[in-house]
Amino acid sequence: MEVKNCSGDIRDIVCMPKELKLKINPSEVLTFNKDNSNGYNELMASLTFINDYKDPIAFKIKTTCLVKYKVRPSTGTLMPQESIKVTFVLNGMSIKQTDVMRDKFLVLVIPVGDPKDIAEMWKVQWETKEQHILKCKIFNENETVNTWNSYDQNHNNDLEQKVDRLMKVVTTLEMSNRVLSQHMRYVKFSLYIILLMCLFAFGFFWAVFYHK
Repeated sequence: MEVKNCSGDIRDIVCMPKELKLKINPSEVLTFNKDNSNGYNELMASLTFINDYKDPIAFKIKTTCLVKYKVRPSTGTLMPQESIKVTFVLNGMSIKQTDVMRDKFLVLVIPVGDPKDIAEMWKVQWETKEQHILKCKIFNENETVNTWNSYDQNHNNDLEQKVDRLMKVVTTLEMSNRVLSQHMRYVKFSLYIILLMCLFAFGFFWAVFYHK
């Protein structure tokens, strides 16, 4: 999803903040290559995440096609100027280039203070988090830049719709979790009140019968 940032540049990022916290190298395009170094014939890609912010940050990685990919690690925290290598594994060797180019990854980033409160901070900062969209492709020596750009232009609407649907699902799940948490607190409070009332009633009847 292409939007303009404050300087007028166009990048594949949603809700771009004034100061980017996460730097991604070498680019925001995942190029999958054949790899059999671990004894398995797999298609793999890797990127380096760098915390280019003054404070620690946390990241999450989501995808439009969960069953097709493995991500290691898919979540984590980075101290200022700390970096981490993230590996993406494509399941299956017979997947077509056009199938992979429809897929995208969504990288969510938030600044964190206390690492113990990361789960709560994801809820609080959900609307202001930094988001990067990573495109996917399979390395092909015969591929030309024009082919990639042409395909990307033709399928841009389809990719945007997938990302929008993913964001709506994630937002709905976050809201449902928040409502459920509030409901659980209400249930606990109600049970506590009922327990106090039972104890009070028991004490009252015990006092009445005891004095008789």
